[in-house]
Amino acid sequence: MNHEQQNERIVLGACLDEMGTVDYACRVVLPEFFGMESHARIFARIREMHRRKSANNALTVMTELHRLKELEAVGGAAYVTDLTNGVPFGMGPRLQEYVDRLKEFHRIRTLKALAETIVASESSAEITQKIQATLERLQDSSADSPVFAAFPDFVASTPTQIDWMVSGVIERGANGFVAAEPKGSKSFCTADLAIALATGTPWLGFAVPQPVRVALVSREDNPSLTSWRLKHLMMGKELNTVQLDRLETHLYVNTRQQTPRFMLDNEQELSELINACREKRIEFIILDVLNILHQADENDNTQMASVLRKVKWLHEETGAAIGILHHYKKEDSGRITQRLRGASAIAGFAEWVIGLSMADEEAKIRRMEFELKAGQPPEPIYFSINAEEGKPAKIQRVMLQNPPKQTQRAQRGVN
Repeated sequence: MNHEQQNERIVLGACLDEMGTVDYACRVVLPEFFGMESHARIFARIREMHRRKSANNALTVMTELHRLKELEAVGGAAYVTDLTNGVPFGMGPRLQEYVDRLKEFHRIRTLKALAETIVASESSAEITQKIQATLERLQDSSADSPVFAAFPDFVASTPTQIDWMVSGVIERGANGFVAAEPKGSKSFCTADLAIALATGTPWLGFAVPQPVRVALVSREDNPSLTSWRLKHLMMGKELNTVQLDRLETHLYVNTRQQTPRFMLDNEQELSELINACREKRIEFIILDVLNILHQADENDNTQMASVLRKVKWLHEETGAAIGILHHYKKEDSGRITQRLRGASAIAGFAEWVIGLSMADEEAKIRRMEFELKAGQPPEPIYFSINAEEGKPAKIQRVMLQNPPKQTQRAQRGVN
């Protein structure tokens, strides 16, 4: 393998191995920069998945290539997996160096092809046109961060369908909140959500199209309580052997037992979480609960914007969607986002929100309502929680007679 091909492998491997580099690569690199057709095809898939906010790693890219019947044409699963081998340690800061080489090799190939065309051409007018077209193409491809996309490229990059993690509720790659009053069953419901995502089983009647790698960061409750919830909810789902096996490979838990301290505004602790999520190829991170994960003033817009930038960094560095548990204000009115406690920056961060409240205190029936940017939110649902000591725990959807109507403002979704 020559130096040019090895350089291409390093760029591809960096995109698959260090998620912090893929955003830069997808902004400044085009598939035609790769001399090997197989490398160009692999990067095209990486770029398309990045535009859809899908996680980019060897497994997900192999799956996409297999789905498109292109895997064997690029060298097979072993070749794609091997791309991450040989990537220099700490590649992030050095990626530009390898991208610059990639562009230079591309320019050299293009100019060589132009020279061959000139030799074969018979008219000076044809030569002039070829030179002008080639130089314009090279100039266009040299822009590091194009401001605009051509109409056909922009339309082609837009997925025809929403890539749902939970159908109709949570879009893959989107960040949001699960909100309720204190002691409002947020942790119980999200523990159930974590198991459903990891096993690829429905959650309260909403389909989970495929298993998702989940990290549950439970910092508020005693680790033994988190363990009890997960164990009994798992028993209540009556999972088969395949689904049970997925819990070992798709669900990871962090409590005070694993790391005594974790704060979003502590850069070292956040970096450790990022590295762990990369290693496990996490696709969805649950943070329980927002108010104990930072030292900022929750009502100060500037301070909370800084905390949420840390969450955004976690999202960008791992490629995972983030689900944050949060509290309602004391006032019970308005849309879900308007009821979120604290500064307006919190509501502004949300791409989806799941709100929980008590619908029938006597019957212990709860209401779940939704706001989201990705589409029309589902109608509210009602559910009960059965969590008796010594028995499997279940969260079940129920019918509520004469349910209160959803307000017109709540139906509009997240702005």
